[in-house]
Amino acid sequence: MKKTLPEFYYLTHFHEFLQTIGEHFAHLLRESDQAFIREFQVAQQAEQAIIVRIINRSQPWVRRETLNYPEIPTWQQALAALENKHWIGTATTLINTNNLKSFLRVLTKSDLQRVYSDADAAIALQIRKSASKQHWLDACSQLHHVTVRNLSIAKTFVALHSDLETTIRYLLFIYFGRMETDFKQFSLRDLGIRTTHEQAIVTNESSPRYASIAEAESAFYYSELRRLLADGISEPFEVDAIEDWPAPIGHHAERLAASCRFYYGDALKVTNPQRACAIWRETLHPKAQEQAVRLLFQCGNHAAAIELAKAIIDDPLDDSLALFAEDFVARKVGGKRTSILTDLLRNSLPEVAIDEAYRGAVERGVMAWHERHGRRCFHSENNMWRALFVIFFWPELIDSKEGGFVSEFDRTPRLLQANSFY
Repeated sequence: MKKTLPEFYYLTHFHEFLQTIGEHFAHLLRESDQAFIREFQVAQQAEQAIIVRIINRSQPWVRRETLNYPEIPTWQQALAALENKHWIGTATTLINTNNLKSFLRVLTKSDLQRVYSDADAAIALQIRKSASKQHWLDACSQLHHVTVRNLSIAKTFVALHSDLETTIRYLLFIYFGRMETDFKQFSLRDLGIRTTHEQAIVTNESSPRYASIAEAESAFYYSELRRLLADGISEPFEVDAIEDWPAPIGHHAERLAASCRFYYGDALKVTNPQRACAIWRETLHPKAQEQAVRLLFQCGNHAAAIELAKAIIDDPLDDSLALFAEDFVARKVGGKRTSILTDLLRNSLPEVAIDEAYRGAVERGVMAWHERHGRRCFHSENNMWRALFVIFFWPELIDSKEGGFVSEFDRTPRLLQANSFY
């Protein structure tokens, strides 16, 4: 039988979320977080429902009329009350230089045409109505943010105030340990789609995900920064200068900071390859060091590339990076013409002829070939190794005081997350 969720299921999930935060993560709550939780718990149900509905949207900007849900008959009064509390605001007050592009992205092509027409920009070029949406988006992005927020369409959109949005993102981060933007995991759990861990495993006496607010805030800062850089939301010149990044606190923040440095260099490699190489060479990130070697060589600095590759061989960050460095030196210094992977393929078992239907799905084609020859096949990838690992170390990973999972939605035991299992 298909499961259905009750009327205010999303609000129930949010209260469950806040309760877990209060019971297990209270030491990570800042004053602003505590103030929001207190105010939310005494707000009217309609106001609570509207806030959670907005949080669960895939985009930060929401058309006002789409919040007219049947279970919230007083949605307009609730919106007005939330505006008075400065929890939400209209685009007429919230649009600024930093979020103009995010606002324009939620508009339809006809909306963008209307914005462009209403702005009546003297500097604007004539654009064919049949032009692509991206073309219209690029044109509207050239408008001044004050011009856009004074247009009539801005009155029809609302969003969370930036302070509240940051608070919500922080609460989600300390709960999930990653950048979740909504509560769909709870819905998937209730529908039986998403399996979770037993409560007994989650609520043991082991340590929380972060030891202090400073450690949690540091990880949150770098997680937000990585999202901006990795998704191309911001260019390097639009975020804090890399020299001004705060020192990461804790293993999670250190790992995220290294990832941020990789993406920062990746954004600079075309316009400023020397700067990108300098950043990557000093970054404890395997992909960054590999790209530094490749880019140095591409830029003609062969000696520096080979020197860095040899340094990696002496002290590699992981096995994949060591394999790359050994292969690179063998080909560039030793004169070897083929890579280690090519040699492996050439010296492997005899070829198996698979049908063209399996182009792009080689594993399934090989399995079909073996099955035609009477063999049973299992596509395991790394699942077999992972299963053996967790079964063998179950007492340490799961049953010990330091083991278990921080939340029921975690997929990785806390000892592995904290890099303290060894």
